[in-house]
Amino acid sequence: MERTAELLACVQMDLVCIIALVCLAWRACGARIDRTPRSRLFGRALFFAIGANGLLMLWDLHAGGYLPLGQGLAWLVNAGYFLLLELSAFSWFLYAEAVEKKDVGCGRGRLLLLGAPVWLLAALLAVSAFTGWIFSVDGAGVYHRGPLFFLQPLCSYGYVIYTMVKSLQVVLLRKSRASQREYLIIASFAVPVLICGALQYFMPRLSLASAGISISFMLVYLNSLQLMVSQDPLTGISDRRQLLLSLHARADGLREGERLFFCFFDVDDFKVINDRFGHAAGDRVLKLIAGVLRTVCCENNAACGRYGGDEFTVVYTARDELSAERFCSGLQETLTQRLEENDMAGVDLSCGMVELRQGRESVQELITRADRAMYLAKERK
Repeated sequence: MERTAELLACVQMDLVCIIALVCLAWRACGARIDRTPRSRLFGRALFFAIGANGLLMLWDLHAGGYLPLGQGLAWLVNAGYFLLLELSAFSWFLYAEAVEKKDVGCGRGRLLLLGAPVWLLAALLAVSAFTGWIFSVDGAGVYHRGPLFFLQPLCSYGYVIYTMVKSLQVVLLRKSRASQREYLIIASFAVPVLICGALQYFMPRLSLASAGISISFMLVYLNSLQLMVSQDPLTGISDRRQLLLSLHARADGLREGERLFFCFFDVDDFKVINDRFGHAAGDRVLKLIAGVLRTVCCENNAACGRYGGDEFTVVYTARDELSAERFCSGLQETLTQRLEENDMAGVDLSCGMVELRQGRESVQELITRADRAMYLAKERK
């Protein structure tokens, strides 16, 4: 009686997890708000997890005697569960790579290399049908772990652990709060998965791994929604509200000897670009500028944002004015080069840079001075 209640509890947990993941997948992918490669990879990881949980529920029903599968089908259900779990972890790893703006979609050789643990586990599962190295199912339909079973969680959770460690390294190395938040969200995915996965290893009768995966996906999705609220929807960098929060935080957190510089960028004659080439061309210009700002700022522990329209801002901390001027001029050169490389050589930007007068002006006064400096630079042209 106790065993039956335990199995029914497992089935109920599996079903709840499946329903939660399906609802999450419908919200994340069915709305079709974001069709970027990283969004598709997140959806793929979700769907593989749903499939794995579905097979796990079938196995629990079989183990409880409610759905006899037979030896062969029972083995396939377990093998499919392990493989889908691995594919979900691999898709999550690729999602994290996509967040770093790496082109994981092309380069078949690189993709094959990154997926080496997937192919290894698939081969071991196939061989286990004859050797029982990973697991076996006897004639009575009872599941048994094999001598190499430890390789299954090693392959699956290896992706999750690697992604967590790499994300935490980025958090420690970067001062950009927006970038840190994004990577903290990625790193947090591993916590419920690893805790519940470890408990599952020692308590195989409970569907704890399934619950851990569901909790992780829900946490990441909810935290990502919160992050998206503070991002400009067109360019993906911080919006004005988030930028002001970052500016206040940096101003309040200045260390001894540090000076805060604020740059205002504006696209010259942006209205002419929209009128002559259309708003799609104008959006391309804004996205390209935002992409360059994001990359350069992440490399230099600066923060960037879209202030509104064709206006962008950068917050930079330096020891002296010369370093700030070099950073600003280098940023302008990179922007000009990238615009030329993308057949936008006619697009020009004006920049105004000012230093915060600590204790003598507010953040809004700093922004006003930078705005004036930018318009003076535009007039001098």
